[in-house]
Amino acid sequence: MAPKISVVIPMFNAERYIQMAVGSVLAQEFSDFELILIDDCSTDRTVEFARAIRDPRIEIIESDENIGGANGPGLVRNIGLDKARGDYIYFMYNDDVLMPDGLKLLYDTALRNDADVVIGTKNFVPLHSDFTKLADIPEIYVQDRGKMNPIADDLKKRLTEEYAQQCSPAAPWLHLYRMEYLREAGLRFKKAVIHDDGIWLLEILCSNAKIVKTSEPFYIWRSRETSLSHSTAGTFEGFAKRVESFLIMLESFEEVLSEAFARVYGEPDHYFIDMLCLSIKNRAIVGPMKNAYNTSPVMCWRIINEQLEARYGAGNDTALLRKMISGYLIEAVTKSSDADENLRLRATMKHIKNEVNRLITF
Repeated sequence: MAPKISVVIPMFNAERYIQMAVGSVLAQEFSDFELILIDDCSTDRTVEFARAIRDPRIEIIESDENIGGANGPGLVRNIGLDKARGDYIYFMYNDDVLMPDGLKLLYDTALRNDADVVIGTKNFVPLHSDFTKLADIPEIYVQDRGKMNPIADDLKKRLTEEYAQQCSPAAPWLHLYRMEYLREAGLRFKKAVIHDDGIWLLEILCSNAKIVKTSEPFYIWRSRETSLSHSTAGTFEGFAKRVESFLIMLESFEEVLSEAFARVYGEPDHYFIDMLCLSIKNRAIVGPMKNAYNTSPVMCWRIINEQLEARYGAGNDTALLRKMISGYLIEAVTKSSDADENLRLRATMKHIKNEVNRLITF
């Protein structure tokens, strides 16, 4: 008999965390699930530690090549999507923890509301925190705990409220999906080095899914420095990956939005689409690149131009893209409450503006 829920955990070099992550799934009050562990060519003892956990609901899949490193974690999740037998599917990180009633909360919410997608809430464990049992995690106050919030059916309202205003978290580990809905919609994760979940959430919102949100926390997110977003922060490598990811997202956004608007309204609303694309700055490019840009704005602009030329050719007009990126950079390097740092950042901002004026004709 097929399980009610398929839990999918991609694994990569998670020997320190995987047993606790898996243990939190096996300790669920809701027990009708299968657990699919997908190892993406770990170089540590992750698989060994995972195999040490004995439970008939666990299936371990070992990839012959590292898929996520160059393509992002979404393509690894697709392996689980293909293997899943459950009525619903849930994706989880290999270093995080489910609260004991997590799956029950999501499943009951889905059934009660006849929802295709349930979006929940997380508890956050700060960077450098290390815990060995759930009791070590302090209870966090959540406003309107347990409140149910259905998402608007109107496409423009849904995209404005849930995406542009970031009212819905993009992370798939905060979502439960009805498998029948995903298959009928033909949804699969796309290649994106960083923030592939931003594209995924957009596709979910643009579909005909019935979505409901609950403010009841069910997931404990552990932010750690070896994650992709932290390990590349402030480096030119990380900067280049974020620019690349930003460009991939823009292309995917335009495709997804144009199809959705044509389906719902008969034709695309290009102004609305452009404005929505401007809203992705916090999902794709602002933040961790600040240090790299402060180190060498000229080097970062060279990276931007190389990425644009490689993707669109030297002769294509990419002034709008450059303008968008420059705006995000200026925002990133001027976010500081420290007076001394602000003096330095203002000088950096002036340098940026001069560089923008030199390279771009608005």
